[in-house]
Amino acid sequence: MDRLLWRTIHKCEFNKEDDFLEKILNQAGVEDIYEFLHVNKSHTYNPFLLRNIKKGIQLLHDKLDETIFIKRDSDVDGFTSAAYMKGFINDISPNTKVICGGNYQKEHGLVIDDIRNCAKELSLIIIPDAGSGKESVEVYKEIIEKYNIPILVIDHHSIYEYVLNYATVINCTDGWYPNDTLSGVGVVHKFCLAYAQEYGINEEVCNYYLDLVALGMIADSMDMRNLETRYYALEGLKEENIHNLLVKELALKNEEEMKLGFTLNSIGWVIAPKMNGVIRYGKKDEQDDLFRALCGEKEDREYQPRRKNKNDPKPPIEIHSLQKIMARVCTNVKQRQDKDVRTFMDSLDKEIVVQELNKNSVIIIDATEIVDKKTVTGLVANKLAEKYQRPIVILRSRDDETFGGSGRGYDKGVIDNFSNFLLETGVFDIPGGHPNAFGVSIKKKDINKAIELCNKKLKLDDLVTIHEVDYEIKADKLTPKAVMKVAESYKVWGKGIPEPTFAITDIEIPANEVIGYGENKGFIKFTYNGIDYIKKYCCKGEWEAMTLRDRNMLGENKKVLHMTVIGNFVLNEWEGQRYPQVRIKYFESEEYIPKSKNNVEIGDDFLF
Repeated sequence: MDRLLWRTIHKCEFNKEDDFLEKILNQAGVEDIYEFLHVNKSHTYNPFLLRNIKKGIQLLHDKLDETIFIKRDSDVDGFTSAAYMKGFINDISPNTKVICGGNYQKEHGLVIDDIRNCAKELSLIIIPDAGSGKESVEVYKEIIEKYNIPILVIDHHSIYEYVLNYATVINCTDGWYPNDTLSGVGVVHKFCLAYAQEYGINEEVCNYYLDLVALGMIADSMDMRNLETRYYALEGLKEENIHNLLVKELALKNEEEMKLGFTLNSIGWVIAPKMNGVIRYGKKDEQDDLFRALCGEKEDREYQPRRKNKNDPKPPIEIHSLQKIMARVCTNVKQRQDKDVRTFMDSLDKEIVVQELNKNSVIIIDATEIVDKKTVTGLVANKLAEKYQRPIVILRSRDDETFGGSGRGYDKGVIDNFSNFLLETGVFDIPGGHPNAFGVSIKKKDINKAIELCNKKLKLDDLVTIHEVDYEIKADKLTPKAVMKVAESYKVWGKGIPEPTFAITDIEIPANEVIGYGENKGFIKFTYNGIDYIKKYCCKGEWEAMTLRDRNMLGENKKVLHMTVIGNFVLNEWEGQRYPQVRIKYFESEEYIPKSKNNVEIGDDFLF
């Protein structure tokens, strides 16, 4: 098997007596560990530190008796921001008419068509989680000149100062507010807190929506090292603060993945992706129903359960709430999205082989005739980058001369910034995005040139897989107590302080102590130094690879293994008790042959 290569982020030594959690938090930049682990309301800032906040709340106050339009942005933070804003307005002014409009194709911000049909009745336009950028200027200018409707922006994206000429902008990233790590719904919360304080409204009216604040900020990958951001997220995840009926139904629908309850990770990896699947891939009515469910609208619908067996009688019709219906729809849409991704991936995979594109160090493929849904191009690219263990660019024809598409780096490869890598070729245009996930455009005539330049910059022989780990530790220095301390800290991990990954080296164990369970050994377990190591959902042959068991080997495997494991420290629950384990992600196994004092290898006869 290939050598296991890894890159260690934090170079620090661990000893048996060390407090592993303390060292991990220090390495992540947490200086005051006690404050970090005990965040409270004292870590929040006065909302009136936001620029334009008084002007903004006065603007809302003056328009409450009229009709207000709220723009719903097309991601989870956008949905939660709009739902919070709508709920707050309905709470403080039940007779105010609120119209919500949204995008359906991943676009962000306001366009004229959003308000064209209702412009004459509007007294205020509110744009939460969007609207601060340069692209908004012409839209706002037209609205002011044509309809004279005031615009209130409540956002966290980079601000283009000229927007201030046409809108009242409240933005935590403009340098005025001490915390620039709030997402859109976080700024909405500060805005509503300021309004409540100014007009004598009980703060609990705002705190009712803390679950939405937590959901939106986690989904938008806000840095959870900031104490204010962390406080609002953790407060919103407390069981007594989960008020939203849709969030509750999603948790019930996915209870197997929510065994540890509402945590930063379970929201980020379970709840948010299910919602995002509908927002990015659902039909128009599914997106609208999701937002209505998030806003707490009441509607019962008939649901026909499926037969458990095809010969069973049809079960009686059940009456389900809109929230329960949408929790199921979220799961179905995600499955639909995953199925389409697999279909597109399989078709592109065949083209890659036919065109021999896998002989290039960067795969660049025209998917115009294959991928007909641009909203999954990036997901397909991620899957193919993982399969071929190299960066990939998937293109679709934009016009007669230009391709547009998505670029995705291989996160375990040697290129840290694929965006810069492509820009350095001089033939790609990359308007924005992240270093390893971005949109691209390129002239059709430059495709062959691009492939040639990429092959020169990155040689095929340099394509190796390098796993990124947080820490490296020798197995003998790892204790059950240390593993338990880290595993029990599952509520700590979030953006900025992710669940740590360890490279555990120098595991020396007899091969016959590595147990494979199941017909195809799909579950592997062994115990070393009092710690259980497990690998679930194994591919066929992994147990043989770990134990170095040749298919021709008969009888007991008498080899001693020298292993390296890359994994996480997790909790296993059994009969109400929790036990620490190392969850194996990757491994390398070789035969251990001890050496004598004279450095002479000792043979098997001596060992056994």
